Amino acid sequence: MDLPRLVDVDVPASVREAIGERVSRLSSATRDVLATASVLGTVFDPEDVSIIDAEEDRLEEALDEAVASGLLTVEEDRYAFEHSLTRQALYGGLSPVRRRRLHRVVGERLEQRPTAASRRRSAEIARHLEAGGLPDRAIPFVLLAGDVAAGVYSQAEAVRLYGHATRLAEEVGDEVAVATALERLGQVELMIARYDEAVDHLIAAADGYRRINDRQAMLRVEGLIAEGQHRRGEGEAAAVRLDEVVAELEAGEGTGGQPLGVAALGTGLARVRLSLGQHELCLDATERAARLARKEGSVAVEADADAVRGTALLFLDRPDEAVDVLERAISLAAGVDALAIESGATLALQWSVTMRGELDRARSLGERGLAITRRAGNADAESLHAANLGLTLFYSGDWEQAQSHLERSVELARSGSPTLFSGIPPAYLGVLRAGQGDVAGAVACYDDAATAPDLQTFEFVQLPRGPPRRARSV
Repeated sequence: MDLPRLVDVDVPASVREAIGERVSRLSSATRDVLATASVLGTVFDPEDVSIIDAEEDRLEEALDEAVASGLLTVEEDRYAFEHSLTRQALYGGLSPVRRRRLHRVVGERLEQRPTAASRRRSAEIARHLEAGGLPDRAIPFVLLAGDVAAGVYSQAEAVRLYGHATRLAEEVGDEVAVATALERLGQVELMIARYDEAVDHLIAAADGYRRINDRQAMLRVEGLIAEGQHRRGEGEAAAVRLDEVVAELEAGEGTGGQPLGVAALGTGLARVRLSLGQHELCLDATERAARLARKEGSVAVEADADAVRGTALLFLDRPDEAVDVLERAISLAAGVDALAIESGATLALQWSVTMRGELDRARSLGERGLAITRRAGNADAESLHAANLGLTLFYSGDWEQAQSHLERSVELARSGSPTLFSGIPPAYLGVLRAGQGDVAGAVACYDDAATAPDLQTFEFVQLPRGPPRRARSV
C-alpha cells in the first residue's frame, strides 16, 4: 500500500527542527490536533477530524490557529498540510502505539460510511485498517480498491492492489481471499496481455478454489486459464487441462449438480478448438456454451461464445454467417460493457466485411476497435486491430496511413510475449513492403512472422490474390 512508502521518507533533520520550532509556538491543544490529523493524510476532510478527542469548539479553535500559523491551509472546503514533509514530520513523532490506535479508529469510522463513500475511499480505508493492526478487515477493501481501479482501466494500479491483497490474505491464512485476489489479478493480466503471469496466477486461484471445494469459481477460472494458454500459443496444453477438468466435473455431477461457470468453461474449450484448427468442433462447442450461458443468465459469456463462433465461421470461409453472429456478439458485449469481448468480436467482424469487400465499413470498424482496446489497455489486442486496420487501408489504397498502423502494430506485438496471433502484424507489414517494391523488407517481415507460435489467418477466398494497385494520389 502507499502508507509504508510515506512513512519511510526520511525528513531531513534541519527540516524537522524547523517544523518542530513552528509547532512549539502553538497551544498544546493545537499541537495535539495537528499530530493526530497527520494520520489522515496530507489533505483531509473536516468530517474526518472527528477522530480527534476534543470538544467541537476547541477543535475549531485549534484548526483555526493551525491555519493562521500557515501549517494548515484550506483548499475547497478541505484542510491540507502546507507541505507533505510537515505531515511526515508530525506523523513520525507519534508513538507506535498511538499511531496504530488512531489508524484503527479512522479505519473503523470510515468503514461505517455509506456504500458509495466506502467504495470511493476503499484504498484509504484499507490503508488505515492495515496500519491499525486489522489486516483481515483490510483485505475486502484492498480488493474493492482493485475493482475500482480496474473499472476505470487503471490496470497497473489494479495489478498492484490485487497483488497486495494476495499477500495480505496469505499472511492471515484466508484461503478464500487468496483465491479471489489471484483470480482478479489474473483477469487484469489477461487484459494487458501479460499471459505468463496471468496463467500462473489463475492456476494458483483454481487450485485454491478446488481446495475449498468452490466448484463454480474453479470452473470460472479454468475457462480463463484456457484463454490465457490459448493466447500464448499453448492450445494443446489448454485442451488437456480442460479435458481433465471436464472429467472431474462429470465424476462429481451426481453429488453436487452442475455448477454455474460451465458456460465459461465451454467457451474456453471452444477457443482451444479454434486455436487447434478444429473449426467444426469449435462451432459445436460455441453452440453448447451459448446455450449454457443463456441458462445461467450470463450475457457476457454468451457474447464471448458468439464472438468465437463468428471467428470459426470466418476460418470456414462463411463470412455472411459470421457477420450476423458477430454483430450479435458486439451488441451483447456493449450492453454489459465487456470491452475485451467487444474488442474480439469487432476484430473478427472487420475481417468479415473486408472479405466481402466492404472496405469503408472495415475501416470504420478498425478505428472503433482501436478505441475500444485502448480503453481496455490491452496491447496485444491493440496490435491486432492496428494490423487489420493497416491491411484494410492498404487494400483501400491509403498506403501512408497503412504503413503507420502496420509499423505500430509490429511495435506493439514485439513489446509483449509471443502469442498465437503475434505473427500477423509482421506478415501484414510484409504485404505492404512487397507492394512498395521493398523485397528485402518484405522478406524480413515474413521471417519475423514465421517465428510466431502458429500463424493463423483467414483465406480471403473472396478477395483478389494479388495486392491492389497503389492509388496515384498517395
